[in-house]
Amino acid sequence: MNHSLMGADKRRAKRANLDKQATMLIEQKQLSVRVVNISTIGLGIISPIQLEAQTYIAIRLELLLNNQQIPLHLAGHVVHTTAVQTQFLVGIELDKPSEYCQRIIHQYVTQHR
Repeated sequence: MNHSLMGADKRRAKRANLDKQATMLIEQKQLSVRVVNISTIGLGIISPIQLEAQTYIAIRLELLLNNQQIPLHLAGHVVHTTAVQTQFLVGIELDKPSEYCQRIIHQYVTQHR
């Protein structure tokens, strides 16, 4: 996978919408967030706090695939944050997800598009 995609090319990555609770790890703190979309190169999350661009975070979530909950541990950096009422929509670009995580996310996106 090419993780150096720019601009509109990032938006072309196939993704799936979802509404899934996850744990965000940032600066040794854990926060509950909602993942609202996922692709092999990024995530959209709803965060209770504003995050600055380039902030490094880790996300732990489980995806239901073939009637099985599959845990994923992902890491990335913030590419944008938009205020939405009292929370924030945050775009995360994944930093070198493992082949295993890419395969699981690709299967999930394929089944849920």
